[in-house]
Amino acid sequence: MTETSQKPSNWNLPNLLTSLRIVMVPFFGWALLVDGGESATWRTIAYAIFAVAMITDKIDGDIARARNLVTDFGKIADPIADKAITGMAFIGLAVVGDIWWWGPARGAADARRGAVLRLAGAAGGRRRADAVVGLGVLPRRLEAAPPAARLTHRSTPSGEGNHPPHHGVLGRRQRQHLTIRPGA
Repeated sequence: MTETSQKPSNWNLPNLLTSLRIVMVPFFGWALLVDGGESATWRTIAYAIFAVAMITDKIDGDIARARNLVTDFGKIADPIADKAITGMAFIGLAVVGDIWWWGPARGAADARRGAVLRLAGAAGGRRRADAVVGLGVLPRRLEAAPPAARLTHRSTPSGEGNHPPHHGVLGRRQRQHLTIRPGA
């Protein structure tokens, strides 16, 4: 006897939430880049959009697994939505000068590595693909924290106006060690 398992339809709540995250990306980018990233109101709106996107990322995966609604579309679109929103956050923050450009460059390299791992896992069969893809969940959750922390404001340590982009990457003590003082 063979059991036939019916595949869930692509028209389900988790896939709708994933699609919503993809649609949020241009709105998030626009809100982040209004007035060159100087508007506190628009930065807060960008933060809210980013937060909603990250929350729906958690919810859609939980619903898909709990209700057995995991689809091929969701397996492909969910990582794309994650990379799109976090990629826009990193690139947008680099454009407005809040982080160095090496952050987005590293993110692109990580995304490429993840795609290669997924393809290698898929070539090794379903069990191996699930194990390899599962390795990416925690790093994807953690990659949302740095841009979220930088979205709400542009802080200046001493209130001297716009700061160089490295302030978002290095702490004050590290900057002091890197500063070359005349006559020192």
